[in-house]
Amino acid sequence: MYVVPYNTGEALLDFFVITHLTIPFALSYSSVTVQRVLSLSLFTLGVLALLFTVDAFSLFLPVSRHEFTHPFGPLALAAWATSRYLLQLLETRGITAARRTRPYFNLLWVYVGMVGGIMHRDFLLSWFLCWALTEHFIAKYLKVESRFRAFAARAAKMSKRSIVMATLMAIGFLGLLELLAYVLNKPVFSPTLRIKRFAEYTVPGLEFVAKNTHIIGHSTKALPAGYEWRGFGDGFVTLPVGYLMMFRLDVPTLHGALVVKKDLLDYMLPGLFTWAFDFGYIGAVLLSIWVAATLYVGSRCLSEYIKLRRRRMTARFLAREAMLFGCLIAFSVQSLIGVFLFSRAMNSFALATFTLLSALIWAHLVRGK
Repeated sequence: MYVVPYNTGEALLDFFVITHLTIPFALSYSSVTVQRVLSLSLFTLGVLALLFTVDAFSLFLPVSRHEFTHPFGPLALAAWATSRYLLQLLETRGITAARRTRPYFNLLWVYVGMVGGIMHRDFLLSWFLCWALTEHFIAKYLKVESRFRAFAARAAKMSKRSIVMATLMAIGFLGLLELLAYVLNKPVFSPTLRIKRFAEYTVPGLEFVAKNTHIIGHSTKALPAGYEWRGFGDGFVTLPVGYLMMFRLDVPTLHGALVVKKDLLDYMLPGLFTWAFDFGYIGAVLLSIWVAATLYVGSRCLSEYIKLRRRRMTARFLAREAMLFGCLIAFSVQSLIGVFLFSRAMNSFALATFTLLSALIWAHLVRGK
């Protein structure tokens, strides 16, 4: 078996094996307590809120832009979902301190959504999906009233006048963003930018994939001439550049000459098609199996934790149950966005985060055995 990868596909496989072999055993022998999980969640949300704030200010100031929401956004989702589930779990067990602690996490969560949403609309969509799924499954598993359902019920009872006013306010807000984009010369604020990019990247990207994808790999005829394309793992689906540099892969080619073609597949195309082009249709099948298997294993392990808590009335696995819930929610949201909407939500550094969340979910299978 090879040790040093020769393309990005082999590098991803190596990274997958390393994380899924080391993290489960490391977590199974770690002391995971309620205090440590809450402290780690609060620390993660605080640090990411700071990073997202720096990114948001970079839109207005002449400083470098890092776009932290793509690689670290799923970690923010996991941290909040974990803390929300754990605090609700503690509250149902009669621990009143959980109710006093919850507002701090909620304020951080709202702030993260604001600054992250300013930077990327897809993160705002991820934030909303995470909130909705978290509230829904907390109501399902912990037998409490769903805040999301209560919010939807109140919205359904709105009068026609309120609906018209809310619609006009939304249109006015979008118009204000469009005006700011024109006055400040900041296209990122423009609500119509996504529509333009959809026409510019998505439709040509789908045509490009359909014409050049094989069962295994892709045709190299449509790629820029002058480079030794392998026809498999050419960098359209990739890990962070720093990680690839450890193996001295041809990253200047992958991230230099491929700017146009990589954006064609990576920017507004669903990840399923990007994987299909870079690794062939077999790549899309393997991605689907990976996501489905991880969600199935995570759901089964979560059910086992819930059965243990209800039947034996033990608090031994409360922190692990909350960790699994948070990682499962974040992995589900990133899968929905990355696989079916925007490949960039699970590519490069975001793909490393995606793999890490997957390993954290599979880690509970080791503990269960």
